[in-house]
Amino acid sequence: MKLTPRKIEEASFGKSAFGYDKDEVDQFLKDLADEFADCLNENEEIKKELSRTKDELEQFKKIEKNLQSTLLDAQESTQKTIVEAREQAKNMVAEAEAHADEIRRSVSELEEAKKRLVAELTAIIDSQEIVLKRHGFLSSSESISEREEKSEVETETEEIDE
Repeated sequence: MKLTPRKIEEASFGKSAFGYDKDEVDQFLKDLADEFADCLNENEEIKKELSRTKDELEQFKKIEKNLQSTLLDAQESTQKTIVEAREQAKNMVAEAEAHADEIRRSVSELEEAKKRLVAELTAIIDSQEIVLKRHGFLSSSESISEREEKSEVETETEEIDE
């Protein structure tokens, strides 16, 4: 039998010749019923608060799960970004090295072309010098390159004087 404050208040007992004082028993039962009612009310409030606390806990668990998921996503995204950045940097370095190699080849080719051009021009000058010497426009002890050097020195001297 489940006790309730009402059952306690309405409880009745048989009488005996040497029994307890009826007024005292009635008062005790009334006080007991009041105290029991207070305990039941307090218990009900505690259950409601426990239920609210459980609901809050569930919400906090959901928030925690979302935060963990977000943190994990951020970590994965960061790792992915780092890997991509390293790959991009590696590709950029490879491109730059390839471009530098291309520039080196171009410079080397230009140096070779310059050498060939200088050799061709020297050959042309030498052949022209021979022609000029044959026709008497240039003395046999003089060369075109000596005249050019004198001309360059004179030009530099004029530039310095200015």
